[in-house]
Amino acid sequence: MDIKVNPPYFFLMDGIMPFIYRGNTTDWEAKFYINNVYFNSALPLSDSSFALIGINSLKSDIYKLTHGQNQIEKFPELLEAQGGDGIFSTDGTLYYDQKTQQLVFLYYYRNQFICTDTNLQLKYRGTTIDTISRAKIKVDKISSENSLTMSAPALKVNNRASIYNNLLFNNSNLLAANEDSDRFEKASVIDAYDLSEGDYRYSFYIPLHEEKKIKAFKVVEDHILLALYDHDLVRYHLHPSLDKPSTKKIDDQIAERLTYMPEHNNKFFYKTITNNSSKTQKYPDVSHGG
Repeated sequence: MDIKVNPPYFFLMDGIMPFIYRGNTTDWEAKFYINNVYFNSALPLSDSSFALIGINSLKSDIYKLTHGQNQIEKFPELLEAQGGDGIFSTDGTLYYDQKTQQLVFLYYYRNQFICTDTNLQLKYRGTTIDTISRAKIKVDKISSENSLTMSAPALKVNNRASIYNNLLFNNSNLLAANEDSDRFEKASVIDAYDLSEGDYRYSFYIPLHEEKKIKAFKVVEDHILLALYDHDLVRYHLHPSLDKPSTKKIDDQIAERLTYMPEHNNKFFYKTITNNSSKTQKYPDVSHGG
């Protein structure tokens, strides 16, 4: 079961049963809403419409479901399969920016994402600054069950992401060619992309907390990033310099990706730890790349 909050409503969703319950955040009581379609994941676009990822005939597709309509809308051209596999090669996650009304699907196993409007009309196909353009997966077919299975661990390119104010913040899972491996292990790297055309903007680090990397994160305001660790929710205040466009050529930005992180300067970000206690600490600024 998945829970999504889209104020003033929240949704309880299960694609196996299947069902979607909707409730108001004023009383947090959910009532039955929809139950006519199976799905792997769902994301509310409004209080009555949803983007879904489903599987049909061993191929993943993106659908749109609207409350009160009997038929779902299918968009089979959006997800592009690779290597004859229509499930694992198209695996990924949907993200939605309510402010700009843009939907993004980010592939897990390749350096690509797609951007659509709320009608799921394709705006463009974008690429991240990682270099894996073909999903590195091995798939076997189980004939007795007419199903597919991943026969070897896949190389995951993109871990998780967040969208806010026309920016896609992507947690890259790969070590850059010119990046210090020790530093990479001690932080989670976030690459930011302008969703107007998918251009790369900058990168920054989220440091370890109690020797752990982030499990999830979300940018909720212009300079506020919430990071979830094993037992703590940490609020980071990003430096305002990240708002400034880079004057460097895109090739130069990519070449020095994650290589510049000032250890001692006059720029800082702050974090507040939310658990049984609350405290604020000061750390070196994580901004770089422009």
